Amino acid sequence: MLITGESGAGKTENTKKVIAYFASVGASQAEAVKDKPKQKMITLEDQIVQTNPVLEAFGNAKTVRNNNSSRFGKFIRIHFNRSGKVASCDIEHCFKSRVIRQAPGERCYHIFYQICSGFKPDLMKKLKLNKPLKDYWSVAQAELTIDGIDDKEEFKLTDEAFDVLNFNETEKMDCYKMMGGIMHMGNMKFKQRPREEQAEPDETEEATFAAENFGIDVEQQLTALTKPRVRVGSEWVSKGQNLDQVNWAIGAMSKALYARVFEWLVKKCNLTLDQKGLSRDSFIGVLDIAGFEIFDFNSFEQLWINFVNEKLQQFFNHHMFVLEQEEYAREGIAWTFIDFGLDLQACIELIEKPMGIISMLDEECIVPKASDLTYAQKLTDQHLGKHPNFEKPKPPKRKTRIVLFCQLPFHMSTITEVSRGKSVISSRNIDYVGFANFPNQIFRRCIKNGFEFSLMVVGQSGLGKSTFLNTLFMAELHDLKCNNLLELKSTVKIESKTFRLVENDVRLKQMEWLSGRAFDQCERSSLKEGSIISLTVVDTPGFGDFIDNSKCWEPIVKYIDNRFADYLAEETKVDRSLKIEDKRIHLCIYFISPNGQGLKQLDIAFMKQLQDRVNIVPLIAKADTLTQNELCRFRQQIMDDMRKNNISFYKFPEQFNYEQQPSVLGVTTNGKTQNQHTGGNNISFQLEKRIPFAIVGSTHIKELLVSGEKRASKQKFRVREYPWGVVEVDNLAHNDFIALRDMIIRNNLIDLIETTKCLHYENYRMRNLPKSSFDEDSFTQTEEEILARQLEAEDTRRKQEALFQ
Repeated sequence: MLITGESGAGKTENTKKVIAYFASVGASQAEAVKDKPKQKMITLEDQIVQTNPVLEAFGNAKTVRNNNSSRFGKFIRIHFNRSGKVASCDIEHCFKSRVIRQAPGERCYHIFYQICSGFKPDLMKKLKLNKPLKDYWSVAQAELTIDGIDDKEEFKLTDEAFDVLNFNETEKMDCYKMMGGIMHMGNMKFKQRPREEQAEPDETEEATFAAENFGIDVEQQLTALTKPRVRVGSEWVSKGQNLDQVNWAIGAMSKALYARVFEWLVKKCNLTLDQKGLSRDSFIGVLDIAGFEIFDFNSFEQLWINFVNEKLQQFFNHHMFVLEQEEYAREGIAWTFIDFGLDLQACIELIEKPMGIISMLDEECIVPKASDLTYAQKLTDQHLGKHPNFEKPKPPKRKTRIVLFCQLPFHMSTITEVSRGKSVISSRNIDYVGFANFPNQIFRRCIKNGFEFSLMVVGQSGLGKSTFLNTLFMAELHDLKCNNLLELKSTVKIESKTFRLVENDVRLKQMEWLSGRAFDQCERSSLKEGSIISLTVVDTPGFGDFIDNSKCWEPIVKYIDNRFADYLAEETKVDRSLKIEDKRIHLCIYFISPNGQGLKQLDIAFMKQLQDRVNIVPLIAKADTLTQNELCRFRQQIMDDMRKNNISFYKFPEQFNYEQQPSVLGVTTNGKTQNQHTGGNNISFQLEKRIPFAIVGSTHIKELLVSGEKRASKQKFRVREYPWGVVEVDNLAHNDFIALRDMIIRNNLIDLIETTKCLHYENYRMRNLPKSSFDEDSFTQTEEEILARQLEAEDTRRKQEALFQ
């Protein structure tokens, strides 16, 4: 269900009514959870409805057209079981933080004003909010109150909703502290040093309050803002910032922190609404997005909101009018053509196509010495007079351009757009927010202890599992003589071989792992030579190798469980070792045959057995046997089959990498990166889009002629050769192999290990740990034994009485 329309038309309120209706008619019969302090019964339906006050407080704000405007889009899925009762719910969102600026007649997010409403006076003292609300610049640029809305009462509803959604007091306080810290950051003052391109703090009171709320050191925070770290080659150096740059960094940091809090809130809500163990046979989805809006001052947010609305309207028009009326014409139905208005596809293409408004903004944000004026001028040179939907204002206004939406002129200001895009948060800033330092500790521990990683390949015989493994590590594994030869061959039993790789080992250099560093994930941990990885490769029998394939998964499932059992036995020993050898399976790559219309029933049954035990990444083998259109349809069919059968695969983690380090998703034959450098936010998204990965295995290494800047040269590439040409394994245009290797080695290896440890192993551990002697069964057994002894004693007494009578 799509709920769309103009800003202020009532989309948010209608969405709440729709969700409340679905929750009411699908109310489950499950026993409600009792809220002990208040003796209140809380049901899943209550929790679904109570997500609204939380998300509205942190995601809604007042605009000139709407007192409760959603500044984010959300897609809510309510899952139902076979009987039509609510089984669970989850929320996806699209959020662009607008926390640092309000136009006249607007207000920032509701939560700031709720905190300062006086509902919890002690809270303001804890957050060091000692000034009147109007003195906090980041939230007081326009309106402070809303007619007819009591922020104190709204804060009470928000706080109660937190309780219903199982937020504890510490989690609530952490959210409020982040809000207080952002308010203090807006009041931080800096000044420019005379005759220097360097800013310095003008006063430190607000910075101290912000640092206390964030739980960080104030001196480190100020240093991170005024002298952030930048990368020069492979080294990090401190770079002085002028006053404008510091102010932009504060704004960017405030927006990023707020976005992180909102992201965490949605995840926490989803965790509460995810009812484990209940079947999900169907769902109803409700999509609520920000509505079309035109203000006196329109920036990137308005352009993006209107662009999304226009695309949705185009989708609706095409399906409801164009395709329907074409169907009538084909069937010869007498029909009067309906003119539904303008076809605005040209306007959409102006924004999203190559050399459009968005792509040119992306380019300008990475060009040295680019500015708002250069961006505006490039837009004019590229589109003025060449595109009907692009105009200059009359009379011309400085730094504005016009995009025509629905015959209405939409004035898009280019003021500060490039500056905002270039205000990428320095890693130094993020490092001192506090919680961002925890991954570095994990990395350092891994470097000290080394890595233990186990990879399993599963699938039908003849799909090239052994070839894939050799290609994955850019070396013939059976030629790497470790403790034993690693022979990867078709077998009717599970083969597990482990070999040890040292970073400065020649074998690692053969693999060409990231310029001599084993993992980019550890680069910020001052990784030195000598890091060790113990890699275990587990080759499993193919389906065709069994006489009876109906239970071919049993030896594999047993093998995975045995690895868990071995680890649990070592972990629970009285004299256990400080360093337990980890042979648990961290990743299972599941090979899918390209022949067929989707997943086979055996694939479905197999993955269902594995999904609760191991991280599954599906893979389409021999993808070169399919055309691009066939591959696209086959990939979509596989994903539909997995969703339909409730099969889960490895969930890529959200990444926040503000250093904008590139992701090595592919290298072309001329040695240049195929994809644009992307920040960590996009890496997981890009990789997840390629699920299931389409792979081509290499047959041999071939020298190809590569044209360079000065002259052509020959370079070696892993290829699969055909009479009609060559398929390059390391070329993203040919297959997804390099993306899969990037996922395993560069981005997600540590997360795969942690997910195995914290999720799959913990589930096994809880199922298999010895039960306490004080559990219910033990008490029941003891009572039965007592009763049996009493009956036996009574029977003995009666026999004795009868004997002596």
